[in-house]
Amino acid sequence: MTFRRALILALCMTLPPMGASLRANPEREALANPTYDASKVRPKILELFNDFAENPLVCDFAVGAGGTTPPCYSIVHTIADQASPEELVMLTRHKAPGVRANALIALLYAKQDELFLEIIPQHFHDSTRLTWFSGCSPGSVGLAEIVLSRAQWNLSDEAYRRLQEKLIYFEGSTEVRYMAFQVLPLAVKHEKRVRELATQKSPGAALALAHYRKDSDVSIIQSIQADRAAEFFESVQAFPHEAFKDDLEESYDSIMAPKDLYYGTEYFMAIAAYRDDWARSMLRRPYGIHFFTDPASARSSVMYAITMEKQMPFYKDLIWEFSDSQPMGHRAFKTLCEEASRQCTEYVRRALTHIEEFKLVYAWDQVRTYTDYLRQNDPALLKELIIEQLELEQKRIPSPFLGVIQESRDPDYVEPALDFIEESPEQWSQRDLGIVLLKFGDAAIKKRLLELRNRKAMLRTKKFQEALDRWEPRKP
Repeated sequence: MTFRRALILALCMTLPPMGASLRANPEREALANPTYDASKVRPKILELFNDFAENPLVCDFAVGAGGTTPPCYSIVHTIADQASPEELVMLTRHKAPGVRANALIALLYAKQDELFLEIIPQHFHDSTRLTWFSGCSPGSVGLAEIVLSRAQWNLSDEAYRRLQEKLIYFEGSTEVRYMAFQVLPLAVKHEKRVRELATQKSPGAALALAHYRKDSDVSIIQSIQADRAAEFFESVQAFPHEAFKDDLEESYDSIMAPKDLYYGTEYFMAIAAYRDDWARSMLRRPYGIHFFTDPASARSSVMYAITMEKQMPFYKDLIWEFSDSQPMGHRAFKTLCEEASRQCTEYVRRALTHIEEFKLVYAWDQVRTYTDYLRQNDPALLKELIIEQLELEQKRIPSPFLGVIQESRDPDYVEPALDFIEESPEQWSQRDLGIVLLKFGDAAIKKRLLELRNRKAMLRTKKFQEALDRWEPRKP
């Protein structure tokens, strides 16, 4: 027997019969055949995909102003629980883009990271537009981009890093490759490739390059400023090089123009990254403006930039200085006012007295934080401010104030609250305040509300009627 024949015989004896590994691993069998075959998917799984076959859409967890979870999100989790990996692989070849996209996402929800990583490169080129329901309004987004955005949140850290590597070296759509730069910094071994992509002005690459913090890359980063201002400002945050200061100063007038205020937050965050006297001078500029189209927007961007957790220790004095005309976020307040102080109390008094001027009408998280501070440290002032708000009669009553009135059942609130309901213009606060007053369990209050009901439409709503039906006299 020749050596060649002996080697062939040995290999044949050690290798399993052809197809045995595929039979043992049905996911591999599905991968081996790129053609869609509906017979390989159980009818009950196909039925779950019916809507996606007709409608090219993908849904996020929270949709709409109320942040509700839509059925089209929940059903993909059901699919992930009930479908086998090989069925999901088969469905990624379906002709309907809604089916393909949601089958790929179901693999993520099913924690099939390895299988997803093996399949997804086949879909990098899939730019079919789908309706992406996420946040307050739907948008038209490419299939690959939607799926990759879900991968960022559902793959393990190690798996996502491997996905990034596949994307960095992908030569196709720059929109898809952009997803490689969502988690930074990248490993040093990719620096050469990132620099190459940044030189080609591939979206996101300059920001990734900035994280390597090389002086020699300054000009490459500067080259994107005209076309991608937001990415440039983010790059400066990662790499606050002295050479960028001139660029930021030259951008000030254009950034302050109303049409460019969209980039204001990134711009001022870039300035704040320097943490020096120059930065302080630049950050003060919007607060010296008195005749500006919308100074509040710019000031809000400055306050956001300096109250970021990593910047706050360097700008505490500016935060307090600017808080006279611009409220700080509730997290910043909690950090600065962990212990009660006269300065904190005065700030809260000013903020709660000027709720509309400070644009806190719908910022109940901030109002709740301020309310909790006074509840613990100055309940008498809190009571004074709530009654003052009721007596204004023209403004909405913050829900945290309603909570204080309900919990305390303080009779001092009753007359101002009834006067508010009677005298203020029609608004939901009348209904909500009426419901709170019913919970006092006082028959005299109930009688007054019923008298007002004939004249106040908000006391004739279904929700108020339900509260009336549940009314019980308060036990002595």
